[in-house]
Amino acid sequence: VSPDSKHPLFKDMTYKHIKKGERFITQGEIGDVAYIIQRGSCLVIVEKDGELHPVGHRGEGDLVGMMSILTGEPRSAHVEAETDMELWSLNRAQFKDITQRDPELLEFLTELAADRFDTKRPVSDRVIGKYIATDIIGRGGYSLVYKGVHAGLNMPVAIKMMRHNLVMNSDFLISFRNEAKIIASFNHENIIRVFDIEERFGTVFIIMEHLVGESLNDMLLRLKAIPAMLTADFLIQICLGLDYAHRKGII
Repeated sequence: VSPDSKHPLFKDMTYKHIKKGERFITQGEIGDVAYIIQRGSCLVIVEKDGELHPVGHRGEGDLVGMMSILTGEPRSAHVEAETDMELWSLNRAQFKDITQRDPELLEFLTELAADRFDTKRPVSDRVIGKYIATDIIGRGGYSLVYKGVHAGLNMPVAIKMMRHNLVMNSDFLISFRNEAKIIASFNHENIIRVFDIEERFGTVFIIMEHLVGESLNDMLLRLKAIPAMLTADFLIQICLGLDYAHRKGII
């Protein structure tokens, strides 16, 4: 791509040169600009607990800084030029205008940004209302689950975040909200408790009870096969929870 490109996306963007070693995105800042890399490469670095963790490498054709203009939340990492770089910059207003004209582009970019969240590498803390999300502890087809804490009460919580690319599906969004509202009304030892719901940064977060213990997957890896009596105990607990939900009219 050259600066005189005729592609409609690039006519709305600004050409920018970055020198090797320059930090052009700073973690924690409110950013309203994203970049497409035309030439060169950069490192993505998360600052956590006083230490710097390189978590990614971006090169020609990659996007950096997109999540901030999608969601409005602070930058989640530092980005530093590994070489001299040539970039195209796009601010939030330009992004909104372009994606209104091309909804498929918005869907593509949100899917790309959502994939960046799905990582086992260190992530920066995210402030979500009264809560602080610290580490990703679970992944599903439509959500990520963070370990978190209530900032005021210092109470451990689990924070379930709907993937950004699914928020555009209004039916799915309604279903996700309803899930939180229904489960919040439950009171049963075999059903996880829901404390709160937050809608921020272009998505929905369900604040839940944080359970401490070994996951079923880890148990299978450790034992290879779960003993019959323990399996029966698990099934009884599952059935008790399902029976309670059934009596509440949702199964």
